[in-house]
Amino acid sequence: MAIHDHLAAADTGEWTERVPHDVAAAFTAGALIGVAVDWLQGGCSRTPAEMAEVT
Repeated sequence: MAIHDHLAAADTGEWTERVPHDVAAAFTAGALIGVAVDWLQGGCSRTPAEMAEVT
């Protein structure tokens, strides 16, 4: 599938029919865990409330 096909599918919401919910959930969870790990390893320069707002 060409990129323009993917973009068209995203515009119509068709992608939700092709992407299993567990895959989307795992992708999102991985991103959030990555942000949390980076925040912790970086010395927690922002407050938990700030991190919640930006994520």
